[in-house]
Amino acid sequence: MIRILLAAEKDLQPVNVINLGLSGEYIQRLLDSGRYDKEVARIPGADYIFIRYGINDQARRQGFAENFAKDYHELIQRLKRDHPEAVIIVMTVIPYGEEGRVAQINELNKKVSEAEGLPLFDIYPRYAAELKKGPNMLNYRRYPIEKVPEKFKELVKPFINGKSVVVMDNQLDAHLGDLPGWYGDRHPNQAGYQVIADETAKYLAKMMRERKQTVAATSTGGLFKATPLTAPNGFTDGIEGPACDHQGNLYAVNFQEQGSIGKVSPDGKAEIFVKLPEGSIGNGIRFSRDGKSFFVADYTKHNVLKVDLTSKAVSVLANEPGMNQPNDIAITTEGDFYASDPAWKDGTGQLWRISREGKASKVASNMGTTNGLDVSPDGRTLYVNESVQRKVWAFPVQSDGTLGEKRLLKEFPDHGFDGMRCDVAGNLYITRHGKGTVVKLSPQGEVLQEIDVLGKSPTNLCFGGPDGCTVYVTDADQRRVVQFRVDQPGLEWARAQRQD
Repeated sequence: MIRILLAAEKDLQPVNVINLGLSGEYIQRLLDSGRYDKEVARIPGADYIFIRYGINDQARRQGFAENFAKDYHELIQRLKRDHPEAVIIVMTVIPYGEEGRVAQINELNKKVSEAEGLPLFDIYPRYAAELKKGPNMLNYRRYPIEKVPEKFKELVKPFINGKSVVVMDNQLDAHLGDLPGWYGDRHPNQAGYQVIADETAKYLAKMMRERKQTVAATSTGGLFKATPLTAPNGFTDGIEGPACDHQGNLYAVNFQEQGSIGKVSPDGKAEIFVKLPEGSIGNGIRFSRDGKSFFVADYTKHNVLKVDLTSKAVSVLANEPGMNQPNDIAITTEGDFYASDPAWKDGTGQLWRISREGKASKVASNMGTTNGLDVSPDGRTLYVNESVQRKVWAFPVQSDGTLGEKRLLKEFPDHGFDGMRCDVAGNLYITRHGKGTVVKLSPQGEVLQEIDVLGKSPTNLCFGGPDGCTVYVTDADQRRVVQFRVDQPGLEWARAQRQD
């Protein structure tokens, strides 16, 4: 059914779907029985692999709460080894039995997907919504023969399977529906599997289109094609926060050692520009409107630091003990700031507004892991991404700098986010940590391009070059800076030219 549904999407190539699910199986049995090595490891040319486990594991795996995640990680590691080109997708389970037990399974599924950096396909909400149309419409009927009243024995003969009556729809409900336990089996019937197939096809079609756009973007010629700017391993794996001065030099944190700021010339020569005060480590960097100084998010000491470009003097613009950590910063046309503030351990985050005088006030709470952020060209929208949740939000900016109700601009199915910037047209360039790309997103949330940046862990980016159309990307994987050309200049670069 998935194959048929995808074939109806005329912009997608034909697919072959292989179902290797086995009734009653759980992960430990799959691995220990040898079936994985005989069947799963030998799937030829897999592009996408969906995994859905948990119900049988909970019923049969000894020490389920402790061992399920361990088993899952082992399965995923084998899949990565045997199918290195495939996208591995963790699925939640459908509503099945007691709600609390299902919630336990799906919470573990989510934690496994996050820990492995894999996309999570949450089938539960769609299936639950369909069940509201009729609580028994999606499950088949399995009932012991000995419990069927004698007068109905002839009626059920065509449906006998072993010692049970098995009906894949509701055709005997009028006669046997009042029997205690008639609706007790919650396995999906054909209608239930149609729901799963339909939602899976929609999810997969979206992923296939995104991959298609990525392939198209990497074959566009001179534009959107990354090349190295600096040598590998010049920075630490904490490389972050690139920003360009008005002369075209690039600054990024943690050159050679943590707590430093590196300066990179347009031809790729790097040196230490300044060392931050003892114990301070930088993340995001932004330049002042006049270009005479830059600001650094000091995440270890809850500061926003100001660095004078001429004297190299470092001072504290703002200190806020209520922050988890200032991660990235965005500057407004008036010279005020917004700062993302993730709590990585808890998977939560918040946002702060920092005035140009250094006063900090919280403007958003109860978010996911807030990370990259930037302000739209008209100054009326603050864009913020959440790394773990893979969501991009748009907040209306009020006249006093506070934020209105956020709206979801785009949600991605896999990998994480890090820093992002706007170009002059309001398009967002977002680093996709773990995937090794930068995605170009329209103000409406449409994926326009996706650029391979030659390392799996891009952390942040900025615009620079003589025309503002060079994007510099910091990469923690290779510990270097890469660059690629784009079709429109960056917003911050264009504003700097107007200041000059």
